[in-house]
Amino acid sequence: MPTQVVEIVRPGKAVPKYFPANSTFNLLGQTYTLNQIVSVFQARVDAGTKVATIRPTLKSAIQDDDNEQAETKALFLALVQVILASFGNAVEVLTALGVTPRKPRTPPTVATKAVALAKASATRVARNTRGKKQKLDITGTLTGPVVVAPGPHPVVSVEPPRRPSGNCLRQPPDGSPS
Repeated sequence: MPTQVVEIVRPGKAVPKYFPANSTFNLLGQTYTLNQIVSVFQARVDAGTKVATIRPTLKSAIQDDDNEQAETKALFLALVQVILASFGNAVEVLTALGVTPRKPRTPPTVATKAVALAKASATRVARNTRGKKQKLDITGTLTGPVVVAPGPHPVVSVEPPRRPSGNCLRQPPDGSPS
């Protein structure tokens, strides 16, 4: 509660002290008497005082609630798993228990698999012969478009990434490319 508001409405202070008791004020398009203004702000002070006295209790109650939720979270998740295992996708039962059914797994499409394969290939080329830590910082990018032709047996054509030329690659002892 701002001290200024408390001082303005306190009996014998500020507004009541310096204005006659029968004063009227035109504020925000309405006319107020001195007693109305004092009662409005006294209600504000009372509400602030009430909050100040309840705040520590509320803070403690919130902390207790957070602790209880943290302690019971694992038990709750285990119960949800038992419910899902017991009732599968019986929507009526799960809804009555407040549990949403699991979403069915959508298998990856041929196009998704082709893009994943091309990215994996590009990553292997981009990493060259670096150490474990250096390899983690590098990922491959596709250099060309991935084209998936529609049909009963989709044909996927991916432009293979080019290996850098030079001595940056380790050659096997027999001299053949790896």
